[in-house]
Amino acid sequence: MKYPVLAGIRWRELCFLGGAALVLALTGLYTASEWLTVRRLSAELVQAKAYLTQQDQLAQQQADLEQRLDQARKKTRHTLGALPTEEKQPALLAALNRAAAENGVGVTKLTVHSPTPAGGAAQEVEIEAIVHGGYANLKGYLAEVTAGERYLALKSLEFFRPEGKGAGVLEARFVLAAYFLPDPDLPEPSGAPRPAQSFSPPLGKSDPFS
Repeated sequence: MKYPVLAGIRWRELCFLGGAALVLALTGLYTASEWLTVRRLSAELVQAKAYLTQQDQLAQQQADLEQRLDQARKKTRHTLGALPTEEKQPALLAALNRAAAENGVGVTKLTVHSPTPAGGAAQEVEIEAIVHGGYANLKGYLAEVTAGERYLALKSLEFFRPEGKGAGVLEARFVLAAYFLPDPDLPEPSGAPRPAQSFSPPLGKSDPFS
């Protein structure tokens, strides 16, 4: 015996259950897709934060380097501002000869070489000297000509015992590096280097500029 009403109820229940199952399945698919999206976006966010952190570090390093460069430039400008101009070379040579006379040292020869670039606007001028006297006199002379001057540096020094000068007499050969700024009133030097200038003071006279 058939029961159409019950059969209809069962059919409707089956349809409802089937629809509910389909909804749950679709919901599960959407949930899985959203979960994958969340994972992908989270990974991208982590990468973006790492990139921004790296950019911040690079920006900080750049700022530190720019600050150090600015300080170095200020120091260089201050140092260059303390340098004498090239026109002071004769005065320096006169001072070297005067210091020799005051310390009882004889000047055999002073040679001023051509200037070479020394960084920035500064020029380096090597002054080669040959002097003679007692050890204590030479020591006092060298200490005087290199002390207190920021633009002078002793590059080399050799002592010899010359013949015919006496047992207590030594000869010192040294090279001073003097740093100057080019004289703005002088024309620019040509490509050819200037010849070295030698000053050999006569006997009993230590200052060739007097």
